[in-house]
Amino acid sequence: MKRITLTVVSMLLLIALALNITACVSEQENTDNQSKCENLYEAESEAPEDSSLIFSENEDTSESSSETESSETESSETESSEGETEEENDTVPPELKGEDFEILFGETFDYKSFVTVTDDYDAAPEISVDNSKVDLKKPGTYNVVYTATDKAGNSSSLTIKLTVKVLPGTDYTPPKITGKNFSIEFGDSVSYRNQVTVTDDYDEAPTLKIDNSKVDLDSPGTYTVIYTATDKSGNSSQLKLKLTVKEPISLEKMEEYVTVQAQKILASITKDSMTPLEKAYKIYRWTKYNHIAYSKTSDKSHWIVGAYNGFKNRRGDCFTYFAVSKALLIAAGIETFDMEKHRTDEKATRHYWALVNVGDGWYHMDCTPFAAKRKNANFFMVTNEEIWAWDDKYYKGEHTYLPEGVPEVATESIQDRVNYNWASLKY
Repeated sequence: MKRITLTVVSMLLLIALALNITACVSEQENTDNQSKCENLYEAESEAPEDSSLIFSENEDTSESSSETESSETESSETESSEGETEEENDTVPPELKGEDFEILFGETFDYKSFVTVTDDYDAAPEISVDNSKVDLKKPGTYNVVYTATDKAGNSSSLTIKLTVKVLPGTDYTPPKITGKNFSIEFGDSVSYRNQVTVTDDYDEAPTLKIDNSKVDLDSPGTYTVIYTATDKSGNSSQLKLKLTVKEPISLEKMEEYVTVQAQKILASITKDSMTPLEKAYKIYRWTKYNHIAYSKTSDKSHWIVGAYNGFKNRRGDCFTYFAVSKALLIAAGIETFDMEKHRTDEKATRHYWALVNVGDGWYHMDCTPFAAKRKNANFFMVTNEEIWAWDDKYYKGEHTYLPEGVPEVATESIQDRVNYNWASLKY
């Protein structure tokens, strides 16, 4: 538009110049006027060229200014565009694709191998898998939730179904552990294995691991015991039980309890009309069979403690059996003497039993239920010769003792009067 305006002005100037020249020619006689015209001619003849230059320069300047403004605008737009990152421009979430899938019980697999993910900007969006509802140890169909997130923070989710299948005859059922919370007296031993039972559909003897690392039997309190059972197929189950170690009680309180329990039991297994020998035999059988479970350890600090644990918890080792039988014999008014095996090696096991005198002399009475493979382990009113003969055959040195301070043991056998099979005496 500026270029057109300048051209029109130039034409008008040329027309004016032509008119002035004509006027000057017609008035040649007028020297002053002619001179003026010549001067005007010279001035005007130069005007168009100068004007053209001026206008041209203005045009170029205008164009240059326009171009500069355009260039600056484009540069500003470019800089503004370059200032924005791909992440800021990315508003589209990744696309997840996948189909429902199946696996066989026990099969190993990668959850992420069942889906693909694509994104416009991010070549490798992050995939997270929520399989919290899946139980690979149990056949069934479960939901698996996949979530893909790109660098810009856009995310999308996909839920697909996972089916766990089993082949016929496959053992996928874990063992079953049953048990109840239990407690023990302070100072008592504990058989953790006896607190639970384990069964399985296929495995007759699943392995059982017991974690009692958190238990402190020397400090009263409640502790957690963890049982883990595993069958041959690798299926496992777990059970947590609470073990309470009770506050310790005094020896006097224990003795009171032992006395009461001994009298109650004695009243239930004997009659006043029985001889001391008959009462002793009833005591022997009650203590040895079916009433106290054998465990490998016990508190041996005092026989009253042993009897207390035996009556209350109904389990223990040879010391427990000895202590319980002693409490019952005392309640029956039968004389007893404590016996302990003489050990030549401190690492050797301890053993405890009693000597009993029912009026015919001192005899050995050992109520410990020895292992079944050690046949004829019946020690009611036996002599040294009889008990040592058994030791030599099955358990060498088990009843060895130092004679000093020990009552002399009778030598006459009364085993012909004892019917171990019928739990009675012969007369």
